[in-house]
Amino acid sequence: MRTLFFAVCTTLLLTMVSCEKAGYNQYVVQNGTDHSIRIEGYDRFPIVYSNDGLTSTKTRNKDFKSTVEIIAIKPHDAYVVFKGTGFHGEPQGIFSYPDEIDSVNIIFNNQKILVQFCDEGSLKSINFCDIERNIMNNEIEYEKTKIGRSSSEIEYNFTYTITEADYNNALPIEAH
Repeated sequence: MRTLFFAVCTTLLLTMVSCEKAGYNQYVVQNGTDHSIRIEGYDRFPIVYSNDGLTSTKTRNKDFKSTVEIIAIKPHDAYVVFKGTGFHGEPQGIFSYPDEIDSVNIIFNNQKILVQFCDEGSLKSINFCDIERNIMNNEIEYEKTKIGRSSSEIEYNFTYTITEADYNNALPIEAH
């Protein structure tokens, strides 16, 4: 009887300790325009590792450009993604792999484009570049609202709205 009691108590204790309640942040990109939008995340300056046998160095390949992720949003619709926080959390932001993205194109109806990128000299992460209405800067450009608490984590909703003013500031694709 003691063995059964000990086994049940141990199982309950391990279950309680191993249960980790994950927190989530919600990221929303609201299309406040009459235009279909395609958001393209790029890696313009990927890190290239070279190894001469003694040392390994990192350089940036200027001639390389790869699309990392594309997000499409219909007129007056929204793109919503939830990202886990905490110890086993996910990279935060609208893209799946934000650390791989150093440039973003926002394309309206395949006719006009807003380009957001850092020049190579200031390139640390597009999140922190001085870009007007930087879609990658969650902390400054997004409306941040507390939506709850999970375990010890505060959960937030981050909302970025693409406006008609953004459309008006975009350049024709032919001119770009």
